[in-house]
Amino acid sequence: LAAALSIPKVLVPENPGLLSALGMLLSDVIKDYSRTHLRRTAAVSSEEIDSFFAPLAEKALADMGKEGIHAGDVRVERFLDMRYHGQSYEITVPYGGEFEREFHREHERMYGYQDPERETEIVNVRVRAVGTVGKPVFPERELSGEDPSAAFLEKRILVENGEERGADVYRRSGLALGNLVTGPAIVVEFSSTVYIPSEWECRVDRRGNLVLKSRKVPR
Repeated sequence: LAAALSIPKVLVPENPGLLSALGMLLSDVIKDYSRTHLRRTAAVSSEEIDSFFAPLAEKALADMGKEGIHAGDVRVERFLDMRYHGQSYEITVPYGGEFEREFHREHERMYGYQDPERETEIVNVRVRAVGTVGKPVFPERELSGEDPSAAFLEKRILVENGEERGADVYRRSGLALGNLVTGPAIVVEFSSTVYIPSEWECRVDRRGNLVLKSRKVPR
């Protein structure tokens, strides 16, 4: 596919068959909550607005705790859905000391105008809780030169473009930084098999990624 699209470089991460699962486990946990509180902005105090947010934030922290995320690792963000009186749609803006001014600015950005003299309304209050998850530091590989023979397993016959070709098979865990593998070749590991076609070559970078480059497509 890369060759057909003239893509000169392809990166294959370590454990590619597990990469999506790893990303899910390391992603921050995000939970959104909302509740309707229809109020004219001029008739509601900041203390009352804070009271609207309180039960949502409390539930967010409780839900995060059920997933093993400590309250100190949770960031709570507060938003308001607002509109001009008479409108049937809302704009979400961060809640802060100048939230009404922010609404006017955002309305102008989205619709090309603002009307600071017009009455505004709060429709919904929203809480977004972001639970941060610790991120591991992945080790870097040590430089070992271009020779990949330490990772060589066997030679196999494969069919490429209708022709039989001999292909070296390498154990991925045995490849080191700087190793150069020229196609046709196969790199095997627990979660995947990487095929390196003829006229392509592969190097190992510091993070253990396989960087495949075409020897035909201009670099």
